[in-house]
Amino acid sequence: MNRILRVCLSTLSVIALAFGLAGCGSSRSRENPVGPTKDRPKAADVGPGWEQNVRIRSALDQGDAPRAERLARSIVDRQPANAEAHFLLGKSLLSQKKLVPARQYLEKATVLQPENSLYRRTLAENLDQGAQEALQKDDPKQAINFWKRCITFKYKPKQTEKNLAGAYRQLGEVLRNEKKDSEAEAAFRDAISIMPDNPLPRLDLANLLSETDRLLEAERVLKELIDLKPSFEPGRIAYARLLYRMGDIRGSKAWTEKILSMSPENPEAIALKAELEGEVPMTPSAVSAPAASDLDADPDIVQKLTILESSSNFKGQAEILEEYLIAHPSASWAQLRLGMVLERSGDITGALSAVNRYLQGQPEDSRAQFFKARCLQLSGDLEGALAILTILDAENKSNIQVYDELGQVYAKMGQFEKAKTYWSKALKTDPDYASVLFSFGQLAMEQKNTTEAKSYFDRAVQKEPFNLKFRYFAGLNLKQAGLDSEALAVWKSAKVNLNPSDLYGARILRALGEPVPVAPPISNLTAPPPALLMSGEPTIQPTPVATAQRKSATPDVPDVPNATGMPVAPVTPDIPVAQAGPVTLNTPDRPVTSVTLSSQTGASPVAPPADGDLAYTAALDAARGGRFPEAIAGFETVLQNDPANFNALINLGKVYSAQGNHAQASLQYQRALLAAPENQHAMKALIRSYSDLGLHRQAAELTKSAIEKFPSMAADFPEMKAGSSLPKSNPRAYEPFIRLLLQDHHPEEAQKIIRAGIEENPDNPKLLVLEGEVLYCLNQLDQAEATLRRAIEMDNANPLPFLKLGDLYAARKDFDQAFAQYQLAQKAKFLDPDTAFEIVDRLIAIGKSTEGNLLLSRIKGMNLSESQVAKLRDRKGTP
Repeated sequence: MNRILRVCLSTLSVIALAFGLAGCGSSRSRENPVGPTKDRPKAADVGPGWEQNVRIRSALDQGDAPRAERLARSIVDRQPANAEAHFLLGKSLLSQKKLVPARQYLEKATVLQPENSLYRRTLAENLDQGAQEALQKDDPKQAINFWKRCITFKYKPKQTEKNLAGAYRQLGEVLRNEKKDSEAEAAFRDAISIMPDNPLPRLDLANLLSETDRLLEAERVLKELIDLKPSFEPGRIAYARLLYRMGDIRGSKAWTEKILSMSPENPEAIALKAELEGEVPMTPSAVSAPAASDLDADPDIVQKLTILESSSNFKGQAEILEEYLIAHPSASWAQLRLGMVLERSGDITGALSAVNRYLQGQPEDSRAQFFKARCLQLSGDLEGALAILTILDAENKSNIQVYDELGQVYAKMGQFEKAKTYWSKALKTDPDYASVLFSFGQLAMEQKNTTEAKSYFDRAVQKEPFNLKFRYFAGLNLKQAGLDSEALAVWKSAKVNLNPSDLYGARILRALGEPVPVAPPISNLTAPPPALLMSGEPTIQPTPVATAQRKSATPDVPDVPNATGMPVAPVTPDIPVAQAGPVTLNTPDRPVTSVTLSSQTGASPVAPPADGDLAYTAALDAARGGRFPEAIAGFETVLQNDPANFNALINLGKVYSAQGNHAQASLQYQRALLAAPENQHAMKALIRSYSDLGLHRQAAELTKSAIEKFPSMAADFPEMKAGSSLPKSNPRAYEPFIRLLLQDHHPEEAQKIIRAGIEENPDNPKLLVLEGEVLYCLNQLDQAEATLRRAIEMDNANPLPFLKLGDLYAARKDFDQAFAQYQLAQKAKFLDPDTAFEIVDRLIAIGKSTEGNLLLSRIKGMNLSESQVAKLRDRKGTP
């Protein structure tokens, strides 16, 4: 019985266990029966899950873009932060060719998930397509904006850069057609900054600069392009054409031949070669040898020059050569020798004029071309010097001197590595070339490397023991290092061969604390005394030299150089500055005075003042005797007591004209015309002076005004016809005259002239700086600030606009801003010692003495002239 019961219980237990494990026939729940409950949303409320994305993508795959758009919009509306929904909506709009709306949602998707490469690429494709459509609609600005973003996305970089360069070119053409050259230039420079390795923007910029007559800037850009892409033929052809336009037929020919040697079928090079052959025959026989009389030196003159050279008498040499040239104007050897003598004496302007006259007859003389480059370098025209030296180097005419000069130019530009490269080339040819050793020494001294500088200076002095410049800097290097006794020993060793008239000989004497013998003043006269006669005296006829300089119709006499040293061709006829008949002058401090003027051409007789002013008479006598400094001082004394003295103003202008200082002469005639606005004599004098200075437009405008007031004056100006266009002035003529007007407190007159200059040369940053100064003097500070900032945008290598902008802030008492501008001026690429001294003075004036002293320490390492050394001593307080 018990056994049967146990069997039954066991069977029931097995059945119960089986039911428990089987769950009574239903599926087993996977949830934890004792765990927390979770409320899961229903399928309809899940949102943009993968299943809805699948629906959108499926609709897109089936070509049902409207349905895909509806589905995506429903998700975007409910979940605006969902990146994938925005992306899919953008894709659906793209499928419907709705480019602009699609871009909006693709932008949003990229912002929400910036790391998603698919989103970025799709957006870049949209932007690329938009840029192409913008270009078709003649909207290159929009295309540029789109392709700029494509570059940031790294979307097809090579093709995008090519497209972007084409868009910039199209934008430049649009701006050029709208006469917006400055904006076109800014666009090309922007393209260069974005795509520095793409040659097209550089080529476009160079073409723009060339077409706007900024040839030296165009040359620099093309040289950079050729260095960057030597095989880029359009750049080489553009450079050859630029040389052709600059008048360098030989250089253009050399580059054309190089292009044809690499690409004989190049049509542009073939066309350029044909043009060059039409300009000048490209055969050796085409250049005729100069006459022997032009090049052969006179042995007697050479012997005299040698004697004077042995005593370093540069003034005596110059006088002999000038007299010889008056008698033998075709002696080109004397012209070149005169230039070299003037350069050694420190008269760089005179030297440049002399070598320019020589090159008019011998343009292919590479020695004269090199000498001109040296004069340009010494005068601060580094771009001009670099242009000539680069051509000499390209034509394989480089020698040690050319390499040395190229190094000097690059060093002054602050490109020391390029300078070292060329100096190293020179030392490879001659390891003991003294000038290059000295240059390396100067560079090491500026970098505070006293030991290295001493080594170079010692080698240079050993090679040229009589070179006082080498000895002076050798001592200065030791002095700056605190080795005073060694510096004095170096300078004392030079006393045996010391010549006090030499610039560096005088510096050595001052450094030793010894007096410097005073040399007699050297007159820089460029013409004989002016014809200034009192009433009743006979006319003094001018010398042949003066007559030749005044008659522009004489072809053998070069133009009289203006204040900048550049020849200026007058556009008005030779005007008699004297006026026939009596002229009544009414001055504020004098009674009405009748002055009788002679009608003789070339003379300007004026009567002495009514009160018999002895100072005036003495000044007049000094002018007639050629004692110009004395005459100037005398007339200035008269004008201090009587600023409106018409006769003194006119005669003072004539003295300045005789000296070749046409800017000062124009100022005096301007003052005379203000004192007597209806005086025809003053009008004619100012017209003539304007023409001599190079302000041809102002001369023509004043001539028209004079003829309108006095029709009888038309006979004096037969070339001035009604309706004729105004000639263009020399851009270099504006600065000297504008500054004189500002110094003489005539900003209104200065504004009239500088506006004409800006109108003629809208892209000239130097003229913009002048305009800023004029506006500053007129107390139009906001306009001045805007103008100076435009000048900085155009040329940030010039320290002057930073300096003037700092002055403007200082005038507003905003010394922090002023200090910031002075700091930027210090960092400008073309900082020269004189400008650096001005910055020092301004820093001290605004309470930045420490920074001023630091800049003085930097100036000490520069190559200073005697006057600059004196400035340094004054500011450092050292004897």
